[in-house]
Amino acid sequence: MVYVRMTDNFMSGWGAARNMTNVMVVQCETREQADAIERAAQDRREMKRVLICSSMPKNRPGVLCSVKAFSDLSGPWLAYYNGARVSA
Repeated sequence: MVYVRMTDNFMSGWGAARNMTNVMVVQCETREQADAIERAAQDRREMKRVLICSSMPKNRPGVLCSVKAFSDLSGPWLAYYNGARVSA
């Protein structure tokens, strides 16, 4: 399992992440999936500090982790999957 961790500036500070930083973690089965998610996240202005990790990021005080599976994502998140950027 490979993980892509990113700080979501849009979702931070309100809702379930009130007074917290929202960190989105995408669980990927392959490095190819992780590379595609990393590139898609870098295209999104609200995503900062995008990192590929070999272990699940640990919970910390003041941080809300939103964990998603690669298979649950769609649209622009899959734009770089299979090597070529596609229209999403």
